Amino acid sequence: MAEDVASRQSRIDYLQNSTADREVVTRLEARIRDLEAKFDLEQATRSRAEVTELSTADRVEMELRKKILN
Repeated sequence: MAEDVASRQSRIDYLQNSTADREVVTRLEARIRDLEAKFDLEQATRSRAEVTELSTADRVEMELRKKILN
């Protein structure tokens, strides 16, 4: 009977640990998804900023050329 109790306690310990491991994995997966989403947003924002910068530079250059030609 003592062996049965020890066996069941061992099984309970294993299940508790594996459940905790699954919770940790689930939290880490959610954190990874969050970081990936933030990274994607940062890339898109950076890309838009670069396009805006190039567009502004083009407009400034065109205005300067107009002033020089006039």
